[in-house]
Amino acid sequence: MEASLGLGEEEIAPEFSVPTHFPVPTTPLAPESVNEHVKQFGTGLHFNEHSFSATRTNQPGAGSQTRLDGSANLFKTPSNRLDLNAFKSRTQPVGSPSFGSHGAGLNWNNANGHGASAGFDRTPAIKETNLYARGRANLWQSKNRQTSLDAFGSASRTVFGSKKRQHKL
Repeated sequence: MEASLGLGEEEIAPEFSVPTHFPVPTTPLAPESVNEHVKQFGTGLHFNEHSFSATRTNQPGAGSQTRLDGSANLFKTPSNRLDLNAFKSRTQPVGSPSFGSHGAGLNWNNANGHGASAGFDRTPAIKETNLYARGRANLWQSKNRQTSLDAFGSASRTVFGSKKRQHKL
């Protein structure tokens, strides 16, 4: 069993860019130009291919967010891995009411560098649901695995309104 604790200053990227991990929904607390002096601290627990973490982010002049993340390995062989990921967060913008978000996704990775993920995140206060799918294929990899050429793609859709009015992906 491994436990870790982090404390420090970290700049939060406005978009998620790694195609094979469960994406962090990006609801920036303020424009990118204000992403200076962001303080983030948290703790994580990792055990038997599963993990749990809690993170608190403060952005002066913009607001704060508390986030819980969990990951469970559903299937693992020497060449394939399937994980379930989930999160729940509470965001408090300066001068506005707080709101919560939650989401989940599946993430598959192959030892040859291929991968796929699909999932959703939901913000009930604004009746918004984001759906996503991503994939990656390894086209070439050096013998020492230090260099590779990958192809990747993604699709996403944002749905507003009640379930009766939602559009299909």
